Amino acid sequence: MDAQHPLVPPTHQVWASPALARAVRDDQPGAVIRLARRAAGLTLEQLGNLYGCSASTLSRVEREHPPIDQVEVRRDLALLLGIPTEYVGLARHASPAEALTTQAATLGQAPGSGVAADLSSCAGQRLWAGSSSRWSVLVVVARALAMMSRAK
Repeated sequence: MDAQHPLVPPTHQVWASPALARAVRDDQPGAVIRLARRAAGLTLEQLGNLYGCSASTLSRVEREHPPIDQVEVRRDLALLLGIPTEYVGLARHASPAEALTTQAATLGQAPGSGVAADLSSCAGQRLWAGSSSRWSVLVVVARALAMMSRAK
């Protein structure tokens, strides 16, 4: 019950259902979580036991009362259930290599040259400890730009 063994396999019919497409389109992460939980054949209580919270807490999450603005809750439930993170309103988790390639393209550089090479060297400095969030990418970019300005 992790990214390697989610509760709802990627081949499950729920991922192609109109109800799920509607929930994703309408930015209703609670509905997406509910559909995935039901596809896994779990009650609120069972999923709560796996996740580590009460059934009433999960019910509030699914009903979005209050709205689910806690990124960790969305991310953790998505991981547990096998929900693609973009389905619950989060960016897809990119590896450092993907993030560097994207950042290099944004800066108009080919991977492995110019700023992209500086970004790669910065990434090797354990800047990716913890989450590889957009903040980490900004730190890498800032350090790469600082390195470039010192080199001039």
